[in-house]
Amino acid sequence: MGALFDFGFTSFVTPKVVKILYPLIMILAALSALGFVDVAFRASTGFGIVTLLILAPLFFLVVTAIYRILLEFFIVIFRVAEDIRALRERGDIR
Repeated sequence: MGALFDFGFTSFVTPKVVKILYPLIMILAALSALGFVDVAFRASTGFGIVTLLILAPLFFLVVTAIYRILLEFFIVIFRVAEDIRALRERGDIR
């Protein structure tokens, strides 16, 4: 909580938020997939079965993978920044 009010930006909030954000994204993706299945069954039983067995799981996997890659990218950027800060503090980089 203190990092939110750090106006000097000496600590990063993003790595902490990602741990909370990723499970929420997974829950929303699962709920979206279930909504997709519901709509598909209302359209037709055949489309509902295909959606339940193929399209909804594929949707969930693709959405989860895209967000996971995006969040990992953010984490890598922040880890690089932390490593550069550590090198500066040691005096290896000016």
